[in-house]
Amino acid sequence: HITPSRSMPASGEADQSPSGADAPTVPSWGCGLEQPYRPPVEPAAAPGEWVDLTLRYRPPSGQQTPYRLQLPSNYDGTTPRPLVVQFHGWGDGIDYRPQLLHHGRDNGYLVAAPLGYSDNLWPSWNGGGTTGSPGGIGPTCYDPQGEFDYCYASCGACADTCWWTTCEDSVAQAAALLDEVQASHCVDASRVFGTGVSNGGIFLYQLATDPRTAGRFAGFLPVIGSPHAGFGPPPPS
Repeated sequence: HITPSRSMPASGEADQSPSGADAPTVPSWGCGLEQPYRPPVEPAAAPGEWVDLTLRYRPPSGQQTPYRLQLPSNYDGTTPRPLVVQFHGWGDGIDYRPQLLHHGRDNGYLVAAPLGYSDNLWPSWNGGGTTGSPGGIGPTCYDPQGEFDYCYASCGACADTCWWTTCEDSVAQAAALLDEVQASHCVDASRVFGTGVSNGGIFLYQLATDPRTAGRFAGFLPVIGSPHAGFGPPPPS
């Protein structure tokens, strides 16, 4: 379990949590607060339903980010609800682990499940050393015959055969997702959590240590996955 800084974006005035918890809620712009811009979300999901959307943000390469957004059954558009962002494993999709969406529906929190950039290969997340080999203690994999061939197009020329995900900025992708969901839906910005499996679990460590996202999450739960050896710095203080 990784717990980074609890500083949150200034999306609204904090007030007492409707659940009675001691921690104050931080309503996002999507809770009806005055904001200069609210991204359109079409089609809209009804409470208890999910909808497939496409993130408005795109990297310079133009790759799109589809994502699935599940609303809890008690979502009313004005009460700030927690948000869990689910990062799939290497080669998986937005329909991975639907059990989490069902749990969010029945237990009062939103779930956003984005798709990692695939380039010319499979959906993936860049972080935790997936495109950093060789690191400070050497290569991140054992491939004495040079048989691995997972160099993504966005990486150009990979330094060795241990690179195995996109080289796009997955942290910027995740930050843009938070911006969009918190602007279009009523989210408690003090209760945003990340979870992931395999490549998605590794990526959580990148989110926890990158200053662009570390303070925007209250905590992380990697189901499985750790950063490559030599790529596990502590969260920022």
